Amino acid sequence: MEKEKTLYGGSIKRILALILCFTMLAGCLPMLAFAEEETAQGSSMLECVYPEDDDNMFSFATQSSAVDEGGKYIITIVRSGAAEDTASVDLKTVDVSASYGKDYIISDGRYTTETTETNGTILKQVTDYDEQTKRREEFESDLSDLKSVTDSQDEETNEPGAEEPITESLNKSETNITNNGETVTDSDKSELARLKEEQTGQPTRETSSTDFTPMQELFMQSSVDEFGNSLETSSITKIEFAPSETEKQVIIEILDDSESEGNEIFDLILSNPGESYGIGTAVNCSLTINDDEPVQHSAISFSEAEFIPDGSNAKITVTRTGAEYSFCTVKVRTADGNNGFEGKDYAKVDAELTFEPYSNEYIFDIPINPGNEEKEFNLELYDFKGADEGDIIQSKVKISKAGERPETENTEAALASDDEATLASDDEKSFEINLDKKYTVKFNPGESTGRIVDTNYNPEIQVGDYYFAKDGSYGHYTGYSKADRSSYFKSGEGEGGAGYCYWYDWRTWKNGSSYFTMRADDTPLLNTRSYQYISADWRQSRSVYGGQKVVMDVCSTGGETLKMSTKSIQKKSDFSRQMSDRILFLNSNNLPIENNINIKMSAVDSESNRTPKIEFYTYGIAAMYRKFNITLLQPDNLNYRTADGKTASMAPANVSLGEGHGTRYSEQNLQIKVAETTSGEPIKGVIKKYKITTGTAKDKQVTFEYTPKGDNIQNIKFDHDFIKALDDNTKQVSVSNNTFYTDIKIQPVFDYINTEVEILSSKDGSFSDSSLSVGKHAFHVGDTIRLNGTPANENTYYIGYKEKAYKNSSDTYPDISGNMDGARDVFLDHQRYSFEPRFTAQQNHIRIELTDNAKDKLSILNKVPDSELPDSLKGGYILNTGENGYEYVPTGGKVYQVEAISKKSAESGKIYRPKFTLSSSSETINGNVMDFVAGDYPADNVVTVDVEEVNESDLTYFKVDGFATVPGNAVRSSAFNVTEAGAAGVTVIAGGIESKIFNTKTNSVMKVIDRPNSTTTDKGEFSLKGLYAKTGDRITVCLTNGDVERVEYVTLNSAGIPPAPVSYTKKVYDEEKQQTIDTPDTKDMYTMNCGSINMPIRTPLAPFVSSIKYTVDQIPDITIDTRDNAIPIVATKLYVTADINLNGREVKSVIFSKVSKNGSRQEKQVDASYKGQISFKVEYQMDTVFEDGDMLYVSLIDSEDRIISTNGTDENGNTVSTTTTEPRRYFDVFTGLTFYIPSLEVEPQTYDVNSLSSVDVPILGEMAPNLASGGLSFTKTKLDNDDPNSPYYYQFLFTPGVSNMAKQTAMTTLTTLQNSKNDAYNQLASEPENEAALMGEHINNLFAENSNETSNDVSNRINQNANKKSLANMSKGIKFDVHLTILLSFYFSYVPNEDGSSGEYMMTCLLYTSDAADEL
Repeated sequence: MEKEKTLYGGSIKRILALILCFTMLAGCLPMLAFAEEETAQGSSMLECVYPEDDDNMFSFATQSSAVDEGGKYIITIVRSGAAEDTASVDLKTVDVSASYGKDYIISDGRYTTETTETNGTILKQVTDYDEQTKRREEFESDLSDLKSVTDSQDEETNEPGAEEPITESLNKSETNITNNGETVTDSDKSELARLKEEQTGQPTRETSSTDFTPMQELFMQSSVDEFGNSLETSSITKIEFAPSETEKQVIIEILDDSESEGNEIFDLILSNPGESYGIGTAVNCSLTINDDEPVQHSAISFSEAEFIPDGSNAKITVTRTGAEYSFCTVKVRTADGNNGFEGKDYAKVDAELTFEPYSNEYIFDIPINPGNEEKEFNLELYDFKGADEGDIIQSKVKISKAGERPETENTEAALASDDEATLASDDEKSFEINLDKKYTVKFNPGESTGRIVDTNYNPEIQVGDYYFAKDGSYGHYTGYSKADRSSYFKSGEGEGGAGYCYWYDWRTWKNGSSYFTMRADDTPLLNTRSYQYISADWRQSRSVYGGQKVVMDVCSTGGETLKMSTKSIQKKSDFSRQMSDRILFLNSNNLPIENNINIKMSAVDSESNRTPKIEFYTYGIAAMYRKFNITLLQPDNLNYRTADGKTASMAPANVSLGEGHGTRYSEQNLQIKVAETTSGEPIKGVIKKYKITTGTAKDKQVTFEYTPKGDNIQNIKFDHDFIKALDDNTKQVSVSNNTFYTDIKIQPVFDYINTEVEILSSKDGSFSDSSLSVGKHAFHVGDTIRLNGTPANENTYYIGYKEKAYKNSSDTYPDISGNMDGARDVFLDHQRYSFEPRFTAQQNHIRIELTDNAKDKLSILNKVPDSELPDSLKGGYILNTGENGYEYVPTGGKVYQVEAISKKSAESGKIYRPKFTLSSSSETINGNVMDFVAGDYPADNVVTVDVEEVNESDLTYFKVDGFATVPGNAVRSSAFNVTEAGAAGVTVIAGGIESKIFNTKTNSVMKVIDRPNSTTTDKGEFSLKGLYAKTGDRITVCLTNGDVERVEYVTLNSAGIPPAPVSYTKKVYDEEKQQTIDTPDTKDMYTMNCGSINMPIRTPLAPFVSSIKYTVDQIPDITIDTRDNAIPIVATKLYVTADINLNGREVKSVIFSKVSKNGSRQEKQVDASYKGQISFKVEYQMDTVFEDGDMLYVSLIDSEDRIISTNGTDENGNTVSTTTTEPRRYFDVFTGLTFYIPSLEVEPQTYDVNSLSSVDVPILGEMAPNLASGGLSFTKTKLDNDDPNSPYYYQFLFTPGVSNMAKQTAMTTLTTLQNSKNDAYNQLASEPENEAALMGEHINNLFAENSNETSNDVSNRINQNANKKSLANMSKGIKFDVHLTILLSFYFSYVPNEDGSSGEYMMTCLLYTSDAADEL
């Protein structure tokens, strides 16, 4: 095994080191800034972020940072745990693009640093083609030697009869003794435990008491601990920790030079931790040296001013000089020149060339078509990024006259069919065929069938099957037996071989043929039900003597009679490889047929006067799937109950097709999407079946019903059975351009969702709706019931109901449970309910209670006389809540006023003044008025009025300023609130003092309360002048705009504020005129500001927006999560829906307002289309409407205008009142939605090179990907082709290790691990029994196909594992082959200059992902 260790430590180690160095780069544009702290030595301490490690771990406190040339910086290394003993760890440096001793050093005299020799920076090494080729050859040689070693070990241990097959031994039952002497039967053990005993002979521990550590975790920790030993390092510094020391600082000096090198990178790595220590989460620290010299650019140029190609390709070379360390790009394009025309004489090129660091030449081919005369076309370099124009940016290609053209190549046809030349080869196992358009055939070598896919879709879709000729029945002939004839499979032809037929006979009077069938005589190639036509991929290469003919015949199998209208096609003379005419699977009535068929391919001599020589190749048969054009119809309405007990016809749901599902092919699925008809309501039914109509002409239409198989009835598979159901009910298909398709209309048929409503009894009354009697009643989801109550006697009042709603009919825990107030309409959206009416002996009212001290001093205004009250309320002070006439039942949530005036005078110099308290509040209010919000129950609405005697000398005047604002809370749950906006046009009143008016009805003077008032400005400002009170009084401030009301309690304060004269208008009673007159006055007033008072958004008297939802039209490669509030601005449509709680009102329209950062607004109005509409949707084209930082607001407009009354005087001095109206628009509310410009990353297409012997990977150089343990995948993608400055994204995937068992490619391994194994391991880490069972099942599955493999073979496999340390802590006798998967991703991002000149590319490494794959 020593040889194996040496091999693994050789070339594999070097290759792994190169890849790992790149993975460690956390970012060349680092996120960590320098700390400002300076040490005494002038070194800057790098900012520390301490990792959360387990005990006894070493980590860096800084993982990435930028440093300047000429500076000194302190890096901190920390160890976790108690730190009770001495410990050490190695600090190593890796030269990524910076060099130790030239660009930086460790200049800390407290430590000894040993420098080591390297082969240059990592960046230079991996871009050195010769060096990478040498390493690849060494590596492949090592692997070959290793394979020889392991194969010989297999032979030695695999002697016949050595042991019984493993699958048999796994099933045997044995009894073993555990360490504690207890007997454990084989039935008590896992498969893994039994296997361990058979492999090692050692007893199994009880898994129920075993502390289990996942193998992945063991391996990964071991890999981290020895991480630095795998890398080519430029220096090593031993860091010693004394007892109790948890931190060490090391000084790094950045050397200054005068050379322009661009930003450079080096890495610090921790390695070789002392005994009982490990490496923590921060294994490395990446430092980027900011170059302080002026930026230099490469110059890019054509190598020649004129290229003269030789053959059918023009080889073009583009070179760059200077700044070879940088990344840069340039675009190249072709243009017509002297007689040279695109698509005819040369292939069009318009592409971007990338020059990676230290790559100074780019060579590509342009296919050309030499003709009968010289021609030329032009080349141009343009759009230089990170580079400057070189000497030659325009060149030309001269096409010489044609020489001998290839025998079977049709170059002109190939050029005409290619849209663009390809600059890089595509080694995927695929090829193209031309039918009505280009399709791609994808296949695995050796298989009989390939997939025909249309790559114009994302993802690509399969549209047919390609049958290769390899399984044909050959050696068949007709006619003269002595003719020169052949019929066999020719494996070296085409992509998957070809059926070959040859015929020649010099005798003109002799005829015959050579042929083969695609399958054996009685074996069908295919069933026609799923296909619309077939076409042969064929060629016939001979023309000598003339009369050549080839034929494709459709043959029935199993004795069937062919129903087809066309059964054969033929082609004469010679022709290059092409697709044949089609045979449609239609009968004489142009309707689809079903037959099991075979295909016969023949080279035929039917001439009577010629002797054709025929050489016929059939590469395969393209069988194209049936096509179906889908029209989806909305479901028929169902009848639902309305609140008034009637029924209304409504759609149960809104249906739509899945994206791109308007056209379907055989074997595809059709997705029916179902959504609510009104946002916020449930889907009011379930799909029971479908009505399907075929055909377009009325007399040819057939309608039938169909129920899909399986539980997912919203997904219909176009399989054989469904297509047969369609064909059995089809009288017409559409035939066009030698293809046909079926038009179908699909309408879902919905059924009701039943819901049970149970009405519970109450001794005090019942629900008013007679259909809601006590007991259980059947309704449907979507019905509405009205829950109002009828008391059992006149002294009982309905106050609401108790509700329980269950999501599912069988649930025992309710989804909704509680008491609901008042009469309500309930929309049924659950499957089971119970309702119980609630009553009270006293109806809601506002009771005013005077204290004994206040009864003879105060009078209550606006109370209801006993004659208007029920007996239970007579004799008390009940507030009148009616606006016109007497009412006593308040509306919960509405603002009411209780006013009290004095009815006798106090002593001289004093006045009597009321004090108010509310039963549901701890506030005490001073003055003649208390405003408050009514509650829902009588107990909440008891106002107690007391009296206080106040010295008039203590009273003074106040001016109270403030703002009425609309809250910045968003409708959607949001992580931020917007700035509160001013509420304009709000009436603000406060306090109150006694005044007099003349009552014209009674012809007498009466006392009233005069209240200072103000109307808010556009900014929400108000100013209340003339408040007569004393310092420390608590008064009410009431704000209203007629619909929305708010009460705020404010304490008046004059401390430290000198009074100042303020002019205002007060009301004065004119005894002579018997009128109250507005009179100007000026008083010294204390001015105070009460701040902002938020107006409510949701009140019981006004409608409000209850929810905001949005959807977008899907676009390729971009997924927008509609749960997010921040919406990326992309080229698609946005639909925003506002759901409204009407609160008994009607909304005429909804205004959606786009507000930009500068405050400008753009409004879009959506009008209601019917009465009672509660959902409003607006549509935007995002990329033409929104800008970065925009926010969306919404406001409502009531169907009733607001009435405004204005008092004035006529020419005779009489008071007159005028009224006007204005739209009743409620406050703007922030939806929570904001908009931003995204940087979109398109999902890279993986270039999987696992099957190649080697690959020349940009940046990393040429690598050997076809390792025995895995593979290498490489992707280079420009993220957004529409964005000229979009970054390039490189992704590498590598799985090093030694194993002859790994069958997966690297990408498959990583995807599997990342998506499932992490979760599985985390779950199973604490469940060893489950882990053992899982591994046992894995063993059975692994060896099920090779039951002759012995347990000795398994031991040999285990012993070949090279990762010994990572397995040391695992149970003896059972080991796992573990190999590492590494994913590396980084960007070259272009940063343009502001002056328009060429900018530069910045390299940013973004992702390092590693994982452990395991095999038994």
